[in-house]
Amino acid sequence: MHVFLRTCFFLVAVHSVFLFAPPHTPASSPDGSASLLDTYRAVEAKLIQNHFGIPLHLESSEGKGLLHVEVYSVIDHPFEAVQSALEAPANWCDIVPLHTSIGICTYAKADGASLLTFYGGKKAVSRPEEAYQLRYRYRVRAARPGHFAALLAADEGPLNTRDHRLEIEAAPLQEGKTFVRFSCSYRYGRLAQVAMKGYFATVGRHKIGFSAAGADRQGNPVYVNGMKGAIERNAMRSYLAILAYMDTLRFSAEQRLDQRLNRWYDLSERYREQLHEVERGEYITNKKKGYKAQSALQGGLPH
Repeated sequence: MHVFLRTCFFLVAVHSVFLFAPPHTPASSPDGSASLLDTYRAVEAKLIQNHFGIPLHLESSEGKGLLHVEVYSVIDHPFEAVQSALEAPANWCDIVPLHTSIGICTYAKADGASLLTFYGGKKAVSRPEEAYQLRYRYRVRAARPGHFAALLAADEGPLNTRDHRLEIEAAPLQEGKTFVRFSCSYRYGRLAQVAMKGYFATVGRHKIGFSAAGADRQGNPVYVNGMKGAIERNAMRSYLAILAYMDTLRFSAEQRLDQRLNRWYDLSERYREQLHEVERGEYITNKKKGYKAQSALQGGLPH
């Protein structure tokens, strides 16, 4: 139950990426890059003035059994490096397990498609066969100079969720920077709604997201909670995993895991009120066990 409610990588669903147009996204252009740069110009002011402390803007929506969130950001990495890192399915299995709720990720080829399997929950490391599992088809939709786009899709998920989707797009900016649009969403039914309602009425009642739902009497923002708060937290954890991966590529292979884990933790602790779950030592210890188990499991798969 807890994994179902907490992880964007498990709950990224929408009937089709074309049935739900993200806010500010104009009509597509033949190569996609012009459309993405139009989106950048539309949100540029919000990237400059925000409460995140970095060039980042987040928007979410809820309605008719669908939750959707968009994260827009400018990162200090060249577009070519971002594209190279994200277009290889194997690299996602270095990125995804940084998320607190994912223990293991494996990749394989089947019927000409790239498949990614995420294992979540407390049993993921010790008994992967008993963990929550979600298998995604990974597809690069665009990989050309000036535009990268990738999609992870799964038809079904936990608690009768369906049509899972996670999207990332990137386009180059000046001064060696890259504009990134990261989106995740999910569609749910009655079973999931009841489960979520129970969770947010009890142990999850104090958890908040990043969007302001209003202000208190002192004028301080009151942040969204419940299901919108959950998907916003999950999207941020997932986005920060991508950022931590990019930020630590400069280190040697021997140093990279330690640097990556500490970088993700440092980034998430900037938003401690929303994202804090465990102390650093526990997080790093658990994740190292997970990557070790992942390596053993991956060794027996075709790729």
